Amino acid sequence: MSLRLTGALAATVLALPLAAQTPFQGVVKYRMTSDGRSFDIVYMTKGDRVRTEMEMDGMQVFMLMDAGKATMTTVMPDQRMYMTMDLNRMAGRVAQQDTTVPKITRTGRTETIAGHTCEHFLMGDKQDVDVCVASGLGYYLGGSESQRGRSSGFGLPRAGDPRWRQFREMFADGFFPLKTTMTEGGKVKAEMVATSVEPRTLSDDVFAVPAGFQEMRMPGMGNRP
Repeated sequence: MSLRLTGALAATVLALPLAAQTPFQGVVKYRMTSDGRSFDIVYMTKGDRVRTEMEMDGMQVFMLMDAGKATMTTVMPDQRMYMTMDLNRMAGRVAQQDTTVPKITRTGRTETIAGHTCEHFLMGDKQDVDVCVASGLGYYLGGSESQRGRSSGFGLPRAGDPRWRQFREMFADGFFPLKTTMTEGGKVKAEMVATSVEPRTLSDDVFAVPAGFQEMRMPGMGNRP
């Protein structure tokens, strides 16, 4: 998997605003191509919770994100282990280091992917990340309406941050990437494209760590206290 691509996307959506809409519940399948290799990613979402399944170098891994609790849990079924990160702590460190204004450019180009219309935006200082964003499907990575009145599903204090004003205005109706392309030197380095979008009722068990798994802790990695 291209960590640069997913990292850039995750850093962007951590700043998502709230919207008074019903978030999408169901399963989205993506095809990831990076460094000449392709593999599938299964993304499941329900309210403030997300489960992402993938296979990396022959090892099955899935990640559980809980926007209400501001946590991300990486689960390794083969090892029967998991590790939970505190996203608020991680975001706080990034906010102290990052003072740049996110650069977003509307291209005006649209595309239909997996039955949904999306619009292309260029992101990043080098404008080297092209994201085709669909509205009406809520917010990617569990950014949905919260009863706590926070500025995003992860509770990040972005509402009064002028650096994110343009982002909030552009994506007030939702931010759900159906295609994300990272380029370098004019060449495509990694791409993630939705192959299907299926509304479906999901059980709460899908978003829980299986019973009997052992928690793994690593110093300096943002584990919960």
